[in-house]
Parts: sequence; structure tokens; C-alpha cells
Amino acid sequence: ARIAGRQDRRGANAYLQRAVEAHPASVEAALQLCDSLNRSRHDDEAAHIEAAYRIAARLADARATGGPRGAETLRSVLCRCVDFERLEATGRLADLAPGWIAQGKVTPLHYELGRARSLEDRLALVEWHRAWGRKVEAAIEPLNPAPPAAPAVISGRRIRVGFMSSDLRHHPVSYFALPLLELQDRERFDLRCYSFYEGKADRVQTLIASKVDAFNWWPRRPDAQVAEGIAADDLDVLFDLGGGTDMNKLQVMAYRPAAIGVSWLGYPHSAGLERIDRLLVDPYIKPADPRLMIEAPFELPHSWVTLGRLGFHDEPMAETLPEERAGRFTFGSMNNPYKFTRAMLDAWAKAMLAVPGSRFLFVRPEGAVPAFRRNVEAEFAKRGVDPDRIAYTPVRGTHLRHYNDIDIALDSFPHVGGTTTCEALWMGVPTITLVGPAFFERLSYSNLSNAGLGELCAFSPEEYVAKAVELAGDRPRRRAMRQGMRARIRQNPLGQVERFVGDFYRAVAKLIS
Repeated sequence: ARIAGRQDRRGANAYLQRAVEAHPASVEAALQLCDSLNRSRHDDEAAHIEAAYRIAARLADARATGGPRGAETLRSVLCRCVDFERLEATGRLADLAPGWIAQGKVTPLHYELGRARSLEDRLALVEWHRAWGRKVEAAIEPLNPAPPAAPAVISGRRIRVGFMSSDLRHHPVSYFALPLLELQDRERFDLRCYSFYEGKADRVQTLIASKVDAFNWWPRRPDAQVAEGIAADDLDVLFDLGGGTDMNKLQVMAYRPAAIGVSWLGYPHSAGLERIDRLLVDPYIKPADPRLMIEAPFELPHSWVTLGRLGFHDEPMAETLPEERAGRFTFGSMNNPYKFTRAMLDAWAKAMLAVPGSRFLFVRPEGAVPAFRRNVEAEFAKRGVDPDRIAYTPVRGTHLRHYNDIDIALDSFPHVGGTTTCEALWMGVPTITLVGPAFFERLSYSNLSNAGLGELCAFSPEEYVAKAVELAGDRPRRRAMRQGMRARIRQNPLGQVERFVGDFYRAVAKLIS
């Protein structure tokens, strides 16, 4: 069922439901059904999430986590439904993380970035990633033993650059990567892509394939064969854009299939492999404390992303403020609930209490899930905010136009938004963010600064609330922001596509010269 689930989630759920009914005491069967339901998007997605939550709540209450692997499933569902108490009942991260590493798993750590509270927590996350990477590398003989000690000698040929990701299709990764593949200097650079996507090619994948020198589509190909195939292209630099996300092959980077390997986009943290030489950053994202990165920085001078035409098109933007149309002020978020924390909700509630009559709008598929609503409203009620002030727009994939209903977006923290912040700005919605020391706490800092909106970045929870309340009370400023936002973006590095492409390829040439 686990193998077939991606192709036939409905069938997998039916099979696993029968297994649970036949073996009601089996924690393993319940965990597998919980995981499959949580991943199901067919028919009524909210009903699947609610069913997954009921299983997760029952197992957490019984302390029947099934060890680190089971805790991973339970924590994913409980985070999604904002159940902090049961999340904590699944175990301490300090106890769970070593178990995940022992099983060769690093993906669960992605969902734990937001649990960091202290510098020690952040350093521990780095070391857990490093421990996973060393375990992987111990079993793999690299194809290129070490990065070149001397500059590469490139004579009579173009610089060969690879991009590895299963998300080179209609996906947020392509929103940011497409400009590099469309606007490169073809006389100077030879671009090659590597995808392991297991679905059907869509129009974006077809477009990308037409823009690069080679598009290698290798679904289900073993890691070793992928590494050998990439190595045969004799790349100067290989960018991994997928990290440990679904259908990607992060472990391929442990083979060192290119002279130099760089991480970008797919994971807001060091991936863990010491054989990845660089991590793409900009002056805002790069942590001041070098201990918070494993790789050396591959630093661009301005922004680490740009808003290309794919995800940031001419979606209609309302000219008037939501407050004017709705008759009340609206804070909102489209960030994934796994990033939600108590400290973040403290700040959101304080901002709402300081803006009388304001409401908070969640634009997420989880907004139709009864458990999500109950838990969110209970958390706000604990902080003095009436549940009637919480609203939901439960959509998936058609969310962009709903930014027109939000006056100010409040970023999650410590794990901040990335794509969501860019989307909010593109739709004229100012975003308040809290900047922290680690990579995953600085993405919005980069986006806002590179849009000419650095004044929206806070460096303490108190400043975060103060900035949100001050901006909420300044309707003329918000109107000017909304009406001039796209022009402002285009006048700054975040919206200057050709500038970004030039910065990127100049940095590539410098890296190997």
C-alpha cells in the first residue's frame, strides 16, 4: 500500500482501512493509514485530514507512537492541525532525531525547524543534519573525490551547469528557477537538467526541456545510476534544487557527480552532506554565525531569488483595501501550519487585540478541517481573542486571488515563509516578518529587503507586534503600498529578473575560475 499509494491513494486507503479493521490493536496498521490519509488529496481532502487526525490523536493519547518512525507520522498530522499538546506527547525532539538519523532519514527534520527556541536548538539541528550526511557518505564512494583545488581550465567549450530536481514542472521551484533556464547566455553556458518526477510531463516541464541543452528524465532510476549519468556529462557545477522532498534524490550529491555541488531552493537549511560544497545565499539570508551552515556560502550580491513570470503573472489585484471592502481589518496567513508555534500565536493574538475588530484569515486547505478550526480557535481563545474573529478560506492551488482579502500578512516564525512571502508582496500585501539567526528564519528578510521593504522586518517579537499594529493603523501607507507594490518590486532586485540571472551566472563563472 505504501508503494502504490502515490499512484492510487484511494485504493491504498481502502486496503489500509481493512487492515485496521482486521487488526484493531496494530499500531503499525493505524500509522500507515494515518500517513496515507494525511497525504490524500482526492475527493474531500479535509475529510482525509480529519480522519488522519483522529487516528493520530488516539495514538498520541495512548503513547502508542511506534518509535521514531511512527512519531514522524503523528507529528506531521498533529502539526498540521495545530495540536501542540499531543505533539509534545509524541516525544522530545532530542530523543527522536537520533532515531531518525539511525534509520537514515533526514526529511523529518524539515518539519522540526520551527521547534527551535535557542541557539543551542539551532546548532543541534545542524549537527543532526551533519550526522545523517556522514552516515550516508560512509556508504558511498564519491565519483569526484574532492572539489578542484585549482581553478578549472575551460578552453574551447561552454561552462557546463546542471540543475537537479523533480520539481522542474508546474511547481514553486520552477517559479524561481525558470528565469535561469530561459535567459542564460547559450554561447557561454551549457545547461542540463535532471528530473526524477514520476508523474506525466506538464507544459512547464515541456517548456523547460525546450530551453536547455539536455533534459534528462529518469523516474525511479537508482541513485548510483543517476550519479553515473550525471558524471558522464562532466559538469562544472551541479545545483540540487530538491533537497529531501518527495521524488528527489538528495543522496545523489553524496556521490559527488560534478566537480562542484551547490544546494539551492529546495531546503531552507544545510542539507547535511559535507560533499555538497556550497549553499546558495545572499547578504540577508546568510547566517552571521558560520556554525549554522555546513557548506561554504555561494553568495549572490543581492537576492537569492527573483520573481519570474511563471508564478508571478498578472493575477488581478484589487485596487481598494480589504479593510475598505469588508468593513473590518484583516490579518492573514497562507503559511503551512507545520510552521506554527505558540510564540507565533502569542504575537498574532497581541496584534489582533491591539487592533479592535480585526479578524485573522487562514487561507489553507486545512481551513475546512474541523480539528484545525477547533484547535486554532482554542489557541486564540486562550490568548483572549474571540473565535468569531477567526476566518477560513479552504482552497488549494487557487489561493493567489485570496490575497485580495488580506490587509497585512503575518509571517510564521521562527520558520518563516518563502514562496508565500513573495506571493503576498506580488499581490500588494505587506508582510511582517521576524528575523532570526538561522537560514530558515531569514528568507522573508531577504524577500522584503530585496523588494525595498526592509522596514517590515522585525528583530524581536515585541517589534514584530509593534510593526504590525503601526501599519494596521496607517491606512494611507497601506494603500500606497498596495497600489505601488508591483512597480516597487520591479525597481528592486527581487523583481529584476535579468539582473538576477546575470548575478547568478557571473557567480558561477567566478566559482570555477
